[in-house]
Amino acid sequence: MHPIIDINTYLALPITNTILLDCRFTLGLPDKGREDFNRGHIPNAQHIVLEKDLSGPIQLHGGRHPLPSIEDIEKTFQRFGVNGDSQVVLYDDKNMAYAARAWWILKYIGHDNVLIIDGGISEWIRQKHPLSTETITLPKGNLIASPNAQMLVFREDVIHSNNILLIDSRAPDRYSGAVEPLDKVAGHIPNAINMFYRQIVIHRGLPFPVRLPSNNLINAATLTDMQLDQEITRGFDDIAAGRKRSLKDAAASLTREFTL
Repeated sequence: MHPIIDINTYLALPITNTILLDCRFTLGLPDKGREDFNRGHIPNAQHIVLEKDLSGPIQLHGGRHPLPSIEDIEKTFQRFGVNGDSQVVLYDDKNMAYAARAWWILKYIGHDNVLIIDGGISEWIRQKHPLSTETITLPKGNLIASPNAQMLVFREDVIHSNNILLIDSRAPDRYSGAVEPLDKVAGHIPNAINMFYRQIVIHRGLPFPVRLPSNNLINAATLTDMQLDQEITRGFDDIAAGRKRSLKDAAASLTREFTL
């Protein structure tokens, strides 16, 4: 199944084995996500918090939201009732920004049964589905973390490697240092390129449009899920091949491929 599902697909999932997590959060307003959740959420959802559940303690290095320890990640998702065979479904209201972090963390610890609702709660409301104010608590889950070390690099890897293509997915004005509302130092990590995540997300969440290495722009909405996955994979494979020849050329290629 494609990792991004529509609401009808979500509604068809067996409720007894589905864990629904509301990932809403607002940077700079750490309580707003919970307040929004309390005002109304998709029925049967639990609220998972970026700075409490999906981040570890701030240290000298690691940024404002470092990854939690494997032990803490395991305990967090167990607390939300996630078992080894659970189907986890995520949503937010920020173009998947926070749902995507939870999705990545679950994938990182080896839990592949995780999906994101296309359009999040905004699409749920647009389709006139009911909201709930009920808070639910599930029995402790039995999820056991099995991290995939290949999905993670460290500060030292970035500093000392000449073969890493680093992508900064923040807004262009933050990447350039023109504005910086959150961090003490403006700008970006040296040699990083900018690919703003919203440039490959349409208003409800699906990637669109996709510019292939042939420089042909395609409408993702006309492709099947398998075709879309193949086209995106092919584009990144070509970029990776280019990196072997020249990291600089590959960075320029990647910037060009995904500039709308």
